[in-house]
Amino acid sequence: AEEQLALERLEASNQELQVANEVKSQIISNVSHELRTPLTSMLAFADMLNRDTDGVLPEQYKVMVRMIRRAGRQLDLLIGDLLTMSRLQSGDFNLNYESFDLNKLLGDIADLMSSICVSKNQEIVLEIEDEDIELVADRSRFAQVIQNIISNASKYSPEDSKITVSARYEEETVVVSVSDQGAGMSGDDLRKLFQRFSRLDNDATRSVQGTGLGLHIVEKLVSLHSGEVRVQSKPGEGTTFAVHMPSRCSAAESRSVA
Repeated sequence: AEEQLALERLEASNQELQVANEVKSQIISNVSHELRTPLTSMLAFADMLNRDTDGVLPEQYKVMVRMIRRAGRQLDLLIGDLLTMSRLQSGDFNLNYESFDLNKLLGDIADLMSSICVSKNQEIVLEIEDEDIELVADRSRFAQVIQNIISNASKYSPEDSKITVSARYEEETVVVSVSDQGAGMSGDDLRKLFQRFSRLDNDATRSVQGTGLGLHIVEKLVSLHSGEVRVQSKPGEGTTFAVHMPSRCSAAESRSVA
């Protein structure tokens, strides 16, 4: 009788936790959508001001506009990460596979992420080894992966540095690499890099703001595609993230992520 009572209490607690988790996910989803609506308008007007086709903005105001664009893009990435994390935890997450031109996607991402890098005078350089690279994957989720890695590279790299994005075929695998000229990481840092809410704590990273979700989500999304993220880094020598993806992953091959 005591065991039965304990089981009933445990089941009731599990149901309460499930309800609380569903409510939390719904709140995060609703708040994120409400934030994105005005943010989209703000970024659109900031982009128009940045183009300054009539040449009426003084340079000091252009600097301010670039700062607005950088902050807006970072906020947009954060909102996307919160939504993704919520859906991953709730199990309400599906990949939508399609065939797309990887080189074009990387060019679009470089243009989009330039607003984050320009305030630190950082340059995004594309190095495409193969002229035509076709990838079958969830296009928007793969874009989120690369955007998060570039954002991370920008945060932890100095001003006037270069972020190199390269893509190539390796047999039936597509490899997209993002290399920076930042402070680099030690072996201990690399081991906890993809842990949720994990943030490196050293002189080079302490002043950088972040949630510790971006790279965790990167690893989860790539794993869902049956891919792998590899990292090479040494203190003082920068870091390279290499995303290895099967060129024609399908829904049947994708993995579940706990």
